[in-house]
Amino acid sequence: MRRFSRRPSRLLIATDVAARGLDIDTVTHVINYDIPWDVEQYIHRIGRTGRAGRTGDAITLVSGRERAQLKNIERLIGSTIKPARIPTALDIASRRRAQFQESLLEVLRAGGYESHLATVQDLSEEFRVGRGCRRRVAHALAKSAHREGRSRR
Repeated sequence: MRRFSRRPSRLLIATDVAARGLDIDTVTHVINYDIPWDVEQYIHRIGRTGRAGRTGDAITLVSGRERAQLKNIERLIGSTIKPARIPTALDIASRRRAQFQESLLEVLRAGGYESHLATVQDLSEEFRVGRGCRRRVAHALAKSAHREGRSRR
């Protein structure tokens, strides 16, 4: 917990008991793996976010049989908790593809990539296939850049 409070760690997994000792202003998200049965415990958990005037998000994973407890918590805190669907692997892949496409568009709009056109030309000449080859080289470069971007996360 000391390392987390000094910021070298970006993720901390804690039990309710351990979390009670946390007093870290920079916690941005609390993810409840299970819904607490005690409303005070829920309030204490989500209170770890948004300290010192900051904002934060509390995410609670709720199974079908826990919905009644969620409704009980909503009633007691006087607020509705917004439901959201957990994204599928397909959703995540689609979002990554859209983000990558947007980053390519930013490069195209900004320009300054002309020095890389020589790489495409050289590879096209090596394959000696013409315009269709340039397209394949562009696809390969995009695939390589996308893969490289994902490995840096």
